[in-house]
Amino acid sequence: MGENMMSRSRQMHRPSMEKSWGSNPINDRYALANASRLRIPVNKPVVDEYIRTVSKFQNSLDDLKQEIDYIKREVVAIRKEISEEVQEIQDMPIADIKKIILKEYGDVKFYPSDVADEYNLDYDAVLEAINELVKEGRIRG
Repeated sequence: MGENMMSRSRQMHRPSMEKSWGSNPINDRYALANASRLRIPVNKPVVDEYIRTVSKFQNSLDDLKQEIDYIKREVVAIRKEISEEVQEIQDMPIADIKKIILKEYGDVKFYPSDVADEYNLDYDAVLEAINELVKEGRIRG
């Protein structure tokens, strides 16, 4: 009877390898490590599935790395394009801006941003010139 209890006790404390297989790849890896140390045969289909899963993740990571590299190249190209387009804003006296507005736009409806963009002028300076011309009655607001 005492011997029977002892063998039952050993069985209860012995880890069951079959419970861990297939439930979780991390558990499978842990079980594989323990199995190889204990020289317990491993379940080949589970190991193969684990290897396929790891390969899929590796391929996904490789694809993401390629996408990131592509996005980085696009950002560099866009920055270069923007830096080429940006022109230095001219610092021009309000009187000269008023002359440009009267000469180029006269009675035609326009937006301050049109003048600022076309002549590379500061938007606030153009707005100030327009407000002065409106106060002087030379253009309609």
